[in-house]
Amino acid sequence: MTMPLKILALGALAAALLTAAPAQGATTVLLSQNFSGGLGANERLSGNFSVGGGRMGHIAGYYRNLEYSYYDVKLDLTGMIDALFSFDFAGAAELGFDGWNLLGAAEGSPFDPSAPLIAQPNVHNRFVEALVAPGVTGVASGRATYDLTPFAGDVVNLRLRFASDHSITGSGVTFDNILATGTQKAVSAAPEPATWAIMLMGFLGAGAMLRRRATAVS
Repeated sequence: MTMPLKILALGALAAALLTAAPAQGATTVLLSQNFSGGLGANERLSGNFSVGGGRMGHIAGYYRNLEYSYYDVKLDLTGMIDALFSFDFAGAAELGFDGWNLLGAAEGSPFDPSAPLIAQPNVHNRFVEALVAPGVTGVASGRATYDLTPFAGDVVNLRLRFASDHSITGSGVTFDNILATGTQKAVSAAPEPATWAIMLMGFLGAGAMLRRRATAVS
């Protein structure tokens, strides 16, 4: 093989290896909410929850008997291979009877009203939960993190809900510094089969031209 043909072959091989390498998945911030500027288009409140002082939840004071309040947010996880949802929380509720948890439902599916809220005693230090989690009750604060990977590839509706019974009340709960992140699917840069065929024809044609040129010179 002549030197020009060797150079051409090596260049083609290098190009093929570079184009076939898959791009790395990038981490994307899907939501960053500190409630200093109100709610976004995909967020809404219901019941006794409100926004104020850079927080969301029971801002006005004590919660009520037989209350059901919630914060809803829609997240687009299409194109994601995993996702996390985390936030700060603090508050006080009647231990074992009143409290909050997080529900998740794919777009078009209703929230499960039978999903448990208060299913076990105080969980002060339980900061990594399942999506349909036992409720956080009593005097509790910290940062909670939920794995949204089961909803990766879909649009998911999340509900931070608070519920109380008919007896003792407390100051309630507030939430802040909500952050949702996801990892995008890695996109392969490998050409389609038809593109490979065109590239191969071009390499062969260039090689033939070089051979004819070498023959003519000799």
